[in-house]
Amino acid sequence: MALVVVGWQKEVLVVQARVEGLEGVSTLQTNAWNAQRRWPRAWVQEGRVHLDFQVLLWGDLGRGLLASILLPVIAAIGEFLEWIEQEGGKEPVLAA
Repeated sequence: MALVVVGWQKEVLVVQARVEGLEGVSTLQTNAWNAQRRWPRAWVQEGRVHLDFQVLLWGDLGRGLLASILLPVIAAIGEFLEWIEQEGGKEPVLAA
């Protein structure tokens, strides 16, 4: 999982996760996920599934705010993994 702050004034927190072990997941499946849920945005690139979260920040990013953002992000990754497993995928592995 990668954390990056981007934008003209560093106002957008981007969290990206790459999931390995899901070689059979298709773009059609990730599009179905995206159609049903707002985030994480999912796509397949070079045989790997990528999940993307973008959060607009207002003010400084302290520990409390970071924790309040990351906990739902991690939960949403888990939801995606459960969903894709129900769709017929193999046991996935979250890449470091």
